Amino acid sequence: MAMNTHGFDLIVKNTFYTVPIEEEEDSGPGSPMSPGGLRRQESSPAMFGRRCSKGNKVEFPYMEDAPKPARRISTEDILSSTTASQSMEWWDVDEHRTSVMIKNLPQSCTIEHLQKLLDDAGFSGSYDFLYLPMKFISKLPFGYAFVNLVNPEVTREFWVHFDGYTCCFGDEPSCLAMSWSTDIQGLDEHVARYRNSPVMHPSVSALCKPLLFKDGKQIPFPPPTQAIKAPKCRA
Repeated sequence: MAMNTHGFDLIVKNTFYTVPIEEEEDSGPGSPMSPGGLRRQESSPAMFGRRCSKGNKVEFPYMEDAPKPARRISTEDILSSTTASQSMEWWDVDEHRTSVMIKNLPQSCTIEHLQKLLDDAGFSGSYDFLYLPMKFISKLPFGYAFVNLVNPEVTREFWVHFDGYTCCFGDEPSCLAMSWSTDIQGLDEHVARYRNSPVMHPSVSALCKPLLFKDGKQIPFPPPTQAIKAPKCRA
């Protein structure tokens, strides 16, 4: 218990909270140091404070202003987020990026399945780079793919179509999600990233390699500019 200008602060053990307690006017049996001499303020809701590591105390005038525990995300939150994404009200009209990531792809997905999915949705000829990272030995995907669209306008249409899109490869239905490719943007950067990558080594299956397209037709990847190292096998 600590003394302050208004009386005493009751410090709750193992917490960061202090509760100001008024001193009774009379002394004797009701003295401040006796149990009967201490009472919580009744004129306003409990005052809470948080003591920082440097000893400073941040006051919250009322209990409802104190920090609240994290709330679990509900189904309604997810649906609301999906609706907001599909409305694309957040999309910047000056957005120039064209490289995106498709997430939540099922384990049974192959690059042929993915290409067919995009073409059947009407995007044949609208993308020039497609890569589904896979484990070299098991040939199982990591659950995401990279796509580069030919221009920002098509990128927006692509995002609207596939964000929240439910696809099914075999018996594995999956709700896809879209995000930006954060490290690499544009066809040239993708080519520069992968042409000398171990993923292009002759020992790697074609199912695991990125693909290039022009006008909807697959074209050869540019030759490497240096010796390609054999990859470290992934199960």
